[in-house]
Amino acid sequence: MKNIRKKTAAAGALLLSAVLLAGLVPVAADNAAVDVTAQTAAEETEKVYTISNKYNYRLDDAFTRSPDSFEAWINIPANSIGGTIMGNFPGSKHSFAGCVNWEIDAIGRVRIFWDDGSLSYTFPGACVADGQWHHIAVVRDEQAGTFTLYVDAEEVSSVQSDQNDAVCDMAMNIGVDYRNWDALKEPLDGKIREITIYNGAISAERIKQDMEQGVLDNLDGALIGNWNFGDDWTEKHVEETFGSGNDATICTFEKYVSTMPLNEYDYMLVGMPDIQIMGNYKPNNLTNMVNWIVNNAQSKKIEYVIQVGDLSDFGDREDLYAVAARNLSLMDGKVPYTFVQGNHDYDDNSSASRDSEYYNKYFPYEKYSQREDFGGAYEEGSMSNYYTLFEAGGAKYLVLNLEFGPRKSVIRWAGRVCEQYPDRRVIINTHTYVTPEGTIGGEGESATNYGFANNEDVTTSQQLFDGLVKRYPNIFLVLSGHHCSDDVVMRTDTGIHGNKITSFLIDVQAMEIDGGGIGEDPIFLMYFNEEYKSIDCVFYSPKYDKCFNIQNQFTISFADENNPTIGK
Repeated sequence: MKNIRKKTAAAGALLLSAVLLAGLVPVAADNAAVDVTAQTAAEETEKVYTISNKYNYRLDDAFTRSPDSFEAWINIPANSIGGTIMGNFPGSKHSFAGCVNWEIDAIGRVRIFWDDGSLSYTFPGACVADGQWHHIAVVRDEQAGTFTLYVDAEEVSSVQSDQNDAVCDMAMNIGVDYRNWDALKEPLDGKIREITIYNGAISAERIKQDMEQGVLDNLDGALIGNWNFGDDWTEKHVEETFGSGNDATICTFEKYVSTMPLNEYDYMLVGMPDIQIMGNYKPNNLTNMVNWIVNNAQSKKIEYVIQVGDLSDFGDREDLYAVAARNLSLMDGKVPYTFVQGNHDYDDNSSASRDSEYYNKYFPYEKYSQREDFGGAYEEGSMSNYYTLFEAGGAKYLVLNLEFGPRKSVIRWAGRVCEQYPDRRVIINTHTYVTPEGTIGGEGESATNYGFANNEDVTTSQQLFDGLVKRYPNIFLVLSGHHCSDDVVMRTDTGIHGNKITSFLIDVQAMEIDGGGIGEDPIFLMYFNEEYKSIDCVFYSPKYDKCFNIQNQFTISFADENNPTIGK
């Protein structure tokens, strides 16, 4: 992990697009716990996902420009404290130009917050907090320099304000803005049934039509989106009505959610995030995490554990390496595991010389090279770059464990390994790759910014993708950490052979939960079904026996006719 910092709101905006959410945490092993979980599962099946239960929706994609016209069907109770209908304002701690909100104030009036506060205006003349459904519309007329409010298709009031377009790369939330990530802001005290947004100022006639007949057409391409949620939110995924692809996905800022029923699966792989913070501040969490894996290995069919680097918080702290080694060794002879060298696993946390005295001492080549799953190493005597081999559910796997900012020579070696094993599915395990924004690498995030600048052999994450990941058809999965993110971040790329490559960022150890999320223990559980070529993905906390964030429980398909090790 990079040096600890508060996660930006832009990072919090990340959404796992094109994912079907389906909560999937396994039940406990003892009979009493099974009964309780079964009861919980039944309750979850019937649960209505409402704002009042602290759920919100988030759009898959950010807008390229601010909507000029905004419509919504809302029902606000008479005693409501108001809140955000739709917005992406991050709060005072994180100022981003372009953020806009449409809100209800504490006495039921419509409020607009434009361009990060360059316009903050509450419309007088109408209170919608009466427990009835109302259609509201706020129209920005750029030419006239006005913002006008309509309630139930009747003009209420207008304000003169010559505002620029507000553009922000953060996706819109529905029912709350991003301030909740800092202060657990309450969601809108009310209901939202439908939202419609347009580019350009729509007419009073159009507003009346939308209210009385619904949104019937795309209005010459001006329509940005229309989302119908129903009176009560029962769907985890709501498609944009006209097929733009900018769909809405249910989220929650009630961080831990109940465990849910599990689909059939053949085996499980476990992704273990950076453990540096746990080892330093909450070693008991680390021990409990590893013990959960060991104790459930047989019953949950755990075949392999992949740790994504930063074993120690400080490269020159021998005591922290001792903690990491002692805990990972609990899996010796019980569950095969692999690990990788992060930036904190060098003597000074970022070393141009790549010196790593304690990493090599506590994770010695002499020990791990004798394991049955050990395949080989880039350099004999070093665990900086190596590969392992295992089988699960009839499938053959190869895990390539690559150092932080792999050297060019390492990438070439890794390519030769992929060629050597064309019948094995390849998983790339490297410390930094996907960012919280869902990009590969990113400005200021490569190893060249961590003391490696004078090493001409160092590569960026993009160079890793270009030189290795996209070049071999049997590579199908990349796991990485380093970047703090409350959510699992997923991206999908296509290799030069047409094969699909899925990449995950899993580093939740600095999550923001009431300021006390440092060193918490969610692990990334991947339940594989070989018949359907699907993976049920779960961010699970052994400490709480709960899922972490509903948006982190989802199912993907890894079927791929262009990957010779997978197929349709």
